[in-house]
Amino acid sequence: MKQYFGFILPTIFIFMQIYVLLGMTAMDQVFLTQKWLSDQKARRLLINEAESLLRQLTLSLNEVKERCLIPVLPVHQLRSYPLKWWYSHACTRKGTVFRSYYIVEALGQDACAQLREEKPAQAAYYRLTVLLIKEHDETTKVMLQRTLVMSSHDVEPCEGKPHFVDWGPQTWYELI
Repeated sequence: MKQYFGFILPTIFIFMQIYVLLGMTAMDQVFLTQKWLSDQKARRLLINEAESLLRQLTLSLNEVKERCLIPVLPVHQLRSYPLKWWYSHACTRKGTVFRSYYIVEALGQDACAQLREEKPAQAAYYRLTVLLIKEHDETTKVMLQRTLVMSSHDVEPCEGKPHFVDWGPQTWYELI
């Protein structure tokens, strides 16, 4: 009987260590999940703010395109530009929580595309790109892009088959 006397205490210590490690792992998992949820919430706020800014810019595109028009750039190039480029080439709108930068690109005119309006007009295509960055955290950012159609003042002869397009937003992409 004396042989088994010291066996229970080490067994209890081993099981206690296992339970402590399991508890620490569970707590670590909870903290990681909490951080992930917090990051997702911040990203959702950024996307909502960027969508709101895109709607505002769409409504005032005639004024915005005069100030913020740049030559057409490939999407992968826009994605890869550092913040320094956005500081010097884009228009800005400073908020309390987010810094926003936006550009307008004139994609061209489709002489055969007729807008469905009271008086028919030719369609001109534009692309709006918005970059939102969380203030004091440049790693939390989102870039959205929208293509839209407006009426063109320049009338060109149609050399193909005429077709109709709707005025306003056409596509929406999340780039970052």
